[in-house]
Amino acid sequence: AENFDEGDQTADKHLVAIVNVKGTVKLENLTVAGSRRTGINAFESTDVQLKDIVSKDNAGAGLNVANSKVTAENLKTSGNGWYGVNVDNGANPSADAPESEFILISGEIAEEVQIVSD
Repeated sequence: AENFDEGDQTADKHLVAIVNVKGTVKLENLTVAGSRRTGINAFESTDVQLKDIVSKDNAGAGLNVANSKVTAENLKTSGNGWYGVNVDNGANPSADAPESEFILISGEIAEEVQIVSD
């Protein structure tokens, strides 16, 4: 994330932001590191599929699942400031936003606090 323009909005600080996608999003064979917020942020999206993903050394969580449905296979997180994965429903989601759901098929969440759901 060297020389990354962090913008002036919180959402601008995520390295990967999947926002309001009503179809399938697949990310494979990707390393995300050094975000000033969350490495990967899924927001109000219905089918996010992660495979062979590393999300490390981000200021926030490695993965944030906010009113989204996310499935992860071989997800590896480490060194993230908050925790490995955050799963929650926002305070004011859109009317058609899904309830948050996170399915971890396999992986290694190395942070002391691995998954937070609130």
